[in-house]
Amino acid sequence: MKWAYQLFSAIIVISLGTCFAELPAQLQNSIDKSTKDLESTFETSKESLLERFEKRIDQVRSAPKQNAEERQKLIGIIEAQQALFFKHDFVPFSPTMRDDAVAFLNAVQKADVTLAKAYDKAIEFQTKKSADDAARALLADKRSAL
Repeated sequence: MKWAYQLFSAIIVISLGTCFAELPAQLQNSIDKSTKDLESTFETSKESLLERFEKRIDQVRSAPKQNAEERQKLIGIIEAQQALFFKHDFVPFSPTMRDDAVAFLNAVQKADVTLAKAYDKAIEFQTKKSADDAARALLADKRSAL
């Protein structure tokens, strides 16, 4: 089974390499830049959200209107969400973390849209060139990238 996966991966890489070779450098550079920007934005936003977890925990610790039991319960919830986000990239949507989660998702979505537009231009180019196999390969790559 492992060899089948490796063979399939090799076929995908070869087919993607051939379809990208036909793209003008400007379109390929746009896809590459947008991909790097998405990765960078994701990592930066992830680090920012992880810092926000700590700030929210500090805010809960010093909340004057809640008793100690309620504060500990909230801290436990935030720490559990932090662990899930750190290990599995699960975005927290508790009321305490919702604003921070929305900011994270907005930043990543903006970079996502830029990458999608770069792929759309390349797919449009290949379609106009009647290179339908290359366009389909780009479409599959777009789906896996996003």
